[in-house]
Amino acid sequence: MSYRKVKKGFKVVIFPVGSYDTAGNKRLKNLANKLKGLDDTHVSFIKLLGDNQNMVGYRVIYLMRQLLYFPANWIYTVYSLAREFDGERYNLLYFYEGKHVTPLRVLIAKIIGYRITIDMVEDPVSLMSIGSVFMKARMRLFLFMYRIATSYVDFFVVVSVFLKKRVEKDFNNRIPVYLLPVTYDNDDFNVEPRQFGSVSLLYGGSFGPNYDFRSFLSAVDKIQRDYPEIRLCLTGKIDVHVKEMVRSYIKDETVVMYLGFLSSEEYFKAIKGAHILLMPRNNTVHANAGFPFKLAEYLASGNPVITSVSSDVREYLTEDDAFLYEAGDTNAIESYIRYIIDNPVEATRRGFNGKQKASIFFDSEKVASGFFVFVKEIFAQVFK
Repeated sequence: MSYRKVKKGFKVVIFPVGSYDTAGNKRLKNLANKLKGLDDTHVSFIKLLGDNQNMVGYRVIYLMRQLLYFPANWIYTVYSLAREFDGERYNLLYFYEGKHVTPLRVLIAKIIGYRITIDMVEDPVSLMSIGSVFMKARMRLFLFMYRIATSYVDFFVVVSVFLKKRVEKDFNNRIPVYLLPVTYDNDDFNVEPRQFGSVSLLYGGSFGPNYDFRSFLSAVDKIQRDYPEIRLCLTGKIDVHVKEMVRSYIKDETVVMYLGFLSSEEYFKAIKGAHILLMPRNNTVHANAGFPFKLAEYLASGNPVITSVSSDVREYLTEDDAFLYEAGDTNAIESYIRYIIDNPVEATRRGFNGKQKASIFFDSEKVASGFFVFVKEIFAQVFK
């Protein structure tokens, strides 16, 4: 059968997606929004059982999940995959993150008729050293499934050059690998900027081990003595541990604004209104395998961005597009903040250049178009 003679369209089923617009979820939702309609392509998301809090009878199902976690999720997975399968189209099951790949899910998907891809956003081996016992067990299972991927995976999706090279090496280029970078959607920036004061620095996202908060918190502590009007805005999950960490580095905590979780609209208002955006990624194997998801959105705002050069940052940016520093260099961060405040014209120019680079590499419409071409080529080979 020739793919070019059969025009059935595509159905992409992404599993799973969380209830909140985290950076990872946003990357997938941006992709899905732009894929819809391309050659009659349909996209669906499947949530994990416990995330479906708006389902009829959610409380009963949630209780089942607690008492019969694995059986309940097996039943739910089978039901969801069967329900989403479209016999009139080519069907692709898109596993987001390897930890969700299990033998049962793969077997059911294959029986139903899905082609399979796995989106890898982190290095599974490095994840073995962190997380709970349950998480480590899940990663061990994925490592097993990863080793036998030639038996069921049609192609891999990865978020970084690091992972692309690793997967290609692991399988001797026998499985195609597609680099799908972080994305942003232009429509998200059609909001009025939120103002925080005369000079505001913003970090939004995870407070996990991939990020070097010591460096930029120490830099802010030094800067605020000469620029007492500055404000450091922090968004995301801010618990007592985060606040204790901030207090251990910043003596005058009045310069810190804890914004907490923001709606998507409020978040984009915040990054548009901030004067300086911070991306303090660590230089570890774990951090380098992934990519700072929010960097695309920071750049797209057009505001000056200070970012470490971990992962693939130098694949996309130069010193003319953003303020780049080696991870952990507090003095460089402090110097850049001072420079941006004292040289607003040059800072604005560099922010504009960063926005242009974001448009070239991370615009969700361009990313989705390139990915769709790749998917059609994969299916053409399978069904030729």
